[in-house]
Amino acid sequence: MTRRPTSALGIPLILAAALILHTTTTRAQADDPAPYVLHVYPTLIQVPALVLNSHRKPLPPVALQKFDISLDAGPVFHPTQMRLEGDDPINLAILLDTNIDPDTILKNFPTALAALSPGSLHTQDRVSIYAVDCILVRSAENVPASATTLREGILHALSYPTLHGKNSRPACGDKLALWDSIMSITRALSNLPGRRVLLIVSNGIDGGSHSKWSDFLRFVNLQSVTVFGLRSAYVSVDSPTTFQRYGRGGLSSVSTAVQDPHEDLFKDLCELNGGMILNTRAKDLALDLQSFVSLLRNRYILEFPRSNDASPGPHSILVTIPNTNAFITTAGVVVPLADAKLLADPNTVPSAPTQIKFGTRRPLDPAASPH
Repeated sequence: MTRRPTSALGIPLILAAALILHTTTTRAQADDPAPYVLHVYPTLIQVPALVLNSHRKPLPPVALQKFDISLDAGPVFHPTQMRLEGDDPINLAILLDTNIDPDTILKNFPTALAALSPGSLHTQDRVSIYAVDCILVRSAENVPASATTLREGILHALSYPTLHGKNSRPACGDKLALWDSIMSITRALSNLPGRRVLLIVSNGIDGGSHSKWSDFLRFVNLQSVTVFGLRSAYVSVDSPTTFQRYGRGGLSSVSTAVQDPHEDLFKDLCELNGGMILNTRAKDLALDLQSFVSLLRNRYILEFPRSNDASPGPHSILVTIPNTNAFITTAGVVVPLADAKLLADPNTVPSAPTQIKFGTRRPLDPAASPH
C-alpha cells in the first residue's frame, strides 16, 4: 500500500464553476452566408505528483498503468497520459525566515542559490524573493533566474533596512507572522504562469499570525502552489517541551505555547501541498538546493479527462502505487467546470465520454490546532 501524507482536508482538486476556458477557431468559405464559430473546450486535468520511496529517495521509472487515482474515494482509474515535468517553466518564490541562525544557512544562501543557474534553473524560469522578521519584504518579483539576479535578490532581502525593525539582527521571533507571510506570497504566486512553487527556508515556527491554522491551510490549498520547506538538520521538532529559534541573544529555547510539540505543522503544510521538508546543513546547502530543483524536474505530470458531471467546490484526489511503500504527494489544481449550456451548443465539439467517477467522501475542514 502506498504511504501518503494524511489529513482530514486531503489534497484538493478544485472545480470552479465560473472558470470556462476556451479557444475559438473560425473558418469562412466564399459560398457561406456568414462565417461560423467552432467552440473547443479543454477538458484535460494535469496533476503534478512527487513520487519517492519510503526513504524519500527517487524511485526507478514508474509505468503509467501502475498509478491508481481516486477522486473523493471513488472508483480507481489510471491516468490516460503521463510525463515527467522536465523543463517546464518554474515560477519559484523563496521565503527566508531570518529567525533561523543567520551565521549558518542564511550566510551561505546567496552563493548556494546563485549556483543553481544556469545548470538547475533555466532562462525561462522566474523567481521572486522574500524575507521575514518584524515585517515581510520582497526584493525580487518574477525575475529571470540568472546567477546575478539570484545572489543580489537574497542579499537585498537580508539587508532590507527595516526588516528587523530598529535592530540589525533578528528581533521579532516570538511575534513572527510566518503563516500570514506565506498566505501573502501564495496569493501573489497563484496569479503567475508556470509550475508555481514556494520554497520556505525556516524552522517552521509561527508566533504572531492572525490566521487560524485551519483557515490558513485551506487558503494555501486553494492557490495551486506546491510548497517545500528547507530547515536546519540541527533543529529538532520532536522535543516535548521546547523548540529552537534564533532571536535576541542568539539561538535559544522558546516556549511551545506557539505550537503543539507533538505536531509538525510545517511538515503538514508542505506534504499537503505537493512538497516535503528537506533538512540541510550549511556545508551541504548548495547540493541540497540542487536536489530540490531535481525533485521538481522529476515530478510526474499525471493527466486524465475531466468528468462533466462533477459538482463545484473542493474535491480530494488520491494517487497511489499499489503494493509499494512509495511516498506520493500531489499539488492542488483548479479545474474549469463543465457548462451545461456550452455542452448543449451545436457548435461545441463534444469531448470523448469518460468513465471517471467521483466518490461521496468530500474533503473536510482540517481540525483546529492549538495555534
